[in-house]
Amino acid sequence: MLKILKENVYGLKDAIISSGYPMTSGNEPKYSEDRAIKLAQTPLGSGHSNFLKGIVVQFDVKYANYWTPQFQRYSHINIISSNSKMHRLTKMDIKECCNEFVDDIVIENLNRWIEIYNGFPLGVKSVKVGNITMSDGFGQEQYGQGYIYRGESFSDKYGRDVVMEERIGIWMTKHEVFMKIISNCPMGLEQIMSVSTNYLQLKTIYNQRRHHKLDDWQVFCDWIETLPMAKELII
Repeated sequence: MLKILKENVYGLKDAIISSGYPMTSGNEPKYSEDRAIKLAQTPLGSGHSNFLKGIVVQFDVKYANYWTPQFQRYSHINIISSNSKMHRLTKMDIKECCNEFVDDIVIENLNRWIEIYNGFPLGVKSVKVGNITMSDGFGQEQYGQGYIYRGESFSDKYGRDVVMEERIGIWMTKHEVFMKIISNCPMGLEQIMSVSTNYLQLKTIYNQRRHHKLDDWQVFCDWIETLPMAKELII
């Protein structure tokens, strides 16, 4: 579930003062909350609430990957920095990083590809992935999914040599295995990012997402309601 981790709001007072510039002749306007509230409650797109762009909000949010394609539709959302799947996906504890809706079988499959990727020995350029028969030397055989590094022997988890008989499989480079990992990453994987936006953009988001079917948007809109003067300027 989406969670706001921290927030900072800047420029509230100055933006309220600036809201008076259209009706002055060269002098700095007076601070007037009544004027700002009246302008903020004009229809979206009318232009009268543009001063809300001067109220900057920076926050950190923990989110599931299915949420960001919708979030990134907005023009005045700037991602300052975020967790990187490209750098860290093969090092993550996938089960801990996924929400409760991701099936175990999806996590197991992704972990299998990560195991193959992280097991590439130096100098080995490809691995054969597919169905194989494994014999542990004690008469025990198991038929299932496995992999063989080209030019490498294989040992089981106890360090015993394992003889493999190839059945079905394809050779894959390390890059191709990584593409398997990134392409099979579940949308329920949760990450954290720092974001910068403003009250005018949050006003649009609130108007569009308050009754969205995703619970994450309800949490986000609940958070918007807690911002300073949100009731008067945003909602």
